[in-house]
Amino acid sequence: MYHLSSRTVLSRLVAGLHYPSAHHGNLLSSHAGKRCLQTGLGHTAAPEGRRPVTRLQKYVFGRYVEYLQRFQRALENEFPTAFRLYRVFSVGVKDFARDVKSFALLARKVHGLGLRSLSRRELELYFQMPRDMRAVAPVLLVAALPLAQNVVFPLAYLFPRQLLCRHFWSLQQRSDFALYEHKRRLAHHLSAFRHLQARRHLVTPESARLSLKHVFTLLGSGQVPCSADILALRPIFEGGPFSLERLSAVQVLTVCAVSPCSAPAAEAARSELCSPFCGGRRLREHGELLRHMDRAMLAEGVTAMSQEELYYACFLRGLNPQNLPHEQLAWWLSEWATVSASIEPAAVSLLLHCPLLLGYNQPTNWQLRY
Repeated sequence: MYHLSSRTVLSRLVAGLHYPSAHHGNLLSSHAGKRCLQTGLGHTAAPEGRRPVTRLQKYVFGRYVEYLQRFQRALENEFPTAFRLYRVFSVGVKDFARDVKSFALLARKVHGLGLRSLSRRELELYFQMPRDMRAVAPVLLVAALPLAQNVVFPLAYLFPRQLLCRHFWSLQQRSDFALYEHKRRLAHHLSAFRHLQARRHLVTPESARLSLKHVFTLLGSGQVPCSADILALRPIFEGGPFSLERLSAVQVLTVCAVSPCSAPAAEAARSELCSPFCGGRRLREHGELLRHMDRAMLAEGVTAMSQEELYYACFLRGLNPQNLPHEQLAWWLSEWATVSASIEPAAVSLLLHCPLLLGYNQPTNWQLRY
């Protein structure tokens, strides 16, 4: 019926020279409906200076909208991949632009009022958007070149995890990619544990060393330390050998690999964060942001969070939430928030090690690790 090549349709869709879609038809239908309500069958008078719509105009306009809808369905059946590509980028760019605008407003708000003025959702957006912008910036910059979008958009569609961000992903892709990133973080848990064990001889006094030994025994025997056991380690992480100021460059890299700072982020962002020269400062900044996120989550109520929000919060903090009931996810986040609420800024290193301390022996994490 329509003699157009797939390449021609794809080029027009991606370049913005797309055929009229159902959205246009719905928009025109909505506009026509408003005009019909204004003129109708004589029940409502037409605005002054505007002629009423005749029956013939209504008929022609209705048939035109119907034709557009049939035309879209025919193209969708003929070129499903091209239409799927168009929808991914049209919806994704719109959502991305909206969040970029929101992030700019939040940045101004933080500059004036501080992080405490933000809600949990706002803090999560403020945490995530810099990573999303770095991830998708190369694609958007290259696509701005003449005819480059005909190559870069299909390429990004084929490799969405590497070239796009969550705004362009489906729900299934978001889950799969979060699981992939979480599995990469779990691969560093054992090395992080070994680094802690290697420095335990530096811990003083004896009471702190016994507390650390007790936690190591729990982790080594497959158990999960409770919040009280973890909080007993605060002096060690506040000014002791495990504080951020006393970590070596290798340990900074390891903490970056297991901490929430590396949660769904581009590899370039992680490399910048884990620079041995500024890693401690960056870690402290991200740890403070995480503390405020925990505070807001505790204030707004963990049980009030939706399933999707619980999944995001657990992945961010080091727990694989798949196949776990809502109640167990809420309990684990409450344990995390209890530890976070009792940590001062000077002991933020302890919070950054919590993915290891609270998540190392979680059964769902073990399933991914082995």
